[in-house]
Amino acid sequence: MRIINYFTWIFCLTILSWYLLFVVTNEQFTIIRLGSYIAPWILGVMLILFVVSIHYNKILLAFFTLLLLLFIGYLYIPLFTPSQITISESQPVYKVMTFSKMGRNHDIASVSRAILKEKPDILFIQEISDSDVYALKDILSKSYTTRLFFYNDKHIGLILSSYPIVTHETDGSKISSIIIEMPERKIRVWNVHLKKSFFSTTKQYKAVEEMADQVSNETLPIIIAGDFNATGINYPCKLLKKHLKDAFEESGFGFGFTFPSSVRRLGLLTPFIRIDHIFFSTHFNSHSTYVAADNGGADHYPVVTLLSFKN
Repeated sequence: MRIINYFTWIFCLTILSWYLLFVVTNEQFTIIRLGSYIAPWILGVMLILFVVSIHYNKILLAFFTLLLLLFIGYLYIPLFTPSQITISESQPVYKVMTFSKMGRNHDIASVSRAILKEKPDILFIQEISDSDVYALKDILSKSYTTRLFFYNDKHIGLILSSYPIVTHETDGSKISSIIIEMPERKIRVWNVHLKKSFFSTTKQYKAVEEMADQVSNETLPIIIAGDFNATGINYPCKLLKKHLKDAFEESGFGFGFTFPSSVRRLGLLTPFIRIDHIFFSTHFNSHSTYVAADNGGADHYPVVTLLSFKN
């Protein structure tokens, strides 16, 4: 029992050190950043340790684990306190979906199935080849009763819309934006696929900082969606949340893990991180956000949100 107690204290002090470094260093170190990806699971371990400490009357240890639970849990409070938005029956609601297809996944029939189960009004796809774009467009065009507009960027992926695409912009940096003519008004949307940041955050941070600058100067309503290769508590998402709302925090519930699926060995049991996100400006309300059940053969699960314009 003494050995278990000893190692429990070492684990708790290690987690406390990680938390302090995460807050202070802005996750510049790889090990600190990787720790943030599994923070929800650290919470689970801390909860178990707290219960065990209480059971064995280890009051000081129980108090310490409780403090860690509160510190780390505070980061995730928005995921468990969704907003309650009422909507009139006459108010239009638009379904928005982001889907990182996985570059080596060429099973377009499965991809199409996953999309058609949701039938989004605006769809963002990452990691898709030119040949897959046209194959997917052919299948979806037969099922959508409205006109289907699409814009493909070889650096990021595909945007599909049930409403006309007015213009588009891209700079080849894993970000592209278009303007869509919605029934109420025009909106600007960004399709995002940020670089991984395991060993360097330079490219990822630069891209999201440039996007945040554009967002801060944009006058149109905004939707940003995609594969961020970052969780909701990492710098890219925290920066965007200074200007926009996180759909899952607004109207989802739970951790909303999206990666990896069982296509990857790490995801054989369950996805364990949320790196796919939808953000929107204050022009919108989000009524429901969830992770779609069908991954279409990809290593990411799609994220879907229902948006309406504020009155």
